[in-house]
Formats: sequence, C-alpha cells, structure tokens
Amino acid sequence: MKYLNRSAIVVKYKTPFLEWLTLNQKGALESSLNAINQDNIVYLIEEHDDLCHLGEIMKSHYEFIFKDGLKGWGVDKSKWPKMSLKLFCEWFEISAHSRIKDLETIPIEYASF
Repeated sequence: MKYLNRSAIVVKYKTPFLEWLTLNQKGALESSLNAINQDNIVYLIEEHDDLCHLGEIMKSHYEFIFKDGLKGWGVDKSKWPKMSLKLFCEWFEISAHSRIKDLETIPIEYASF
C-alpha cells in the first residue's frame, strides 16, 4: 500500500445550487441534496501536508471545478451564473484530504472525458 503524492478535494452541492438547478433544468427536477450528492467527484491536487490554506488553493481551482459541476446537468451555458469564488463557496461544500492511499496494485491509468 502506497501513499499518492497528491491531496484531494471532495465537492458536494449545497441548497443554493439545487435551487438554481431546479429553476434552470430542462423539465421538472425531482431531486434532493442527498440524491445529487450520492457520488461526488474527487479532484486530486498538488500534495499539501497542511491544508489550512485551502482558500488560497481554491483560488487556483474553483473556476474549473465550478464549470465541471455545471456541465453535467444539461443547463444551457447562457443560463450559467457569473462565476466567482464567493458564489462557488455558497453553492459547493469542499472537504480536503492530505493523505491519499492507493489500495490497489494495478497502475493508475488516465482517461480523457
């Protein structure tokens, strides 16, 4: 078992995002925060032993994560909000993890989406 030389950010949606999505989703959306937060994306970032500076780290990554969080819901880009770090923090809950262990023996592979 080996540690990866990465830290991780887990992103979950908050109520303001769900409210915006409900207004802008094509057709009726019958969902809850529990439902949309069942399977969260984990973003790997540069290894950080001390994640107390998470705000500074997020300044570099929030826009990509914000766009990634909106893309999968089928909302027309013209309806996307003006993105800012403040809005990101209102719409998304972030948890950071500095120790990532790889339990598998097979090599990590990268896939493009």
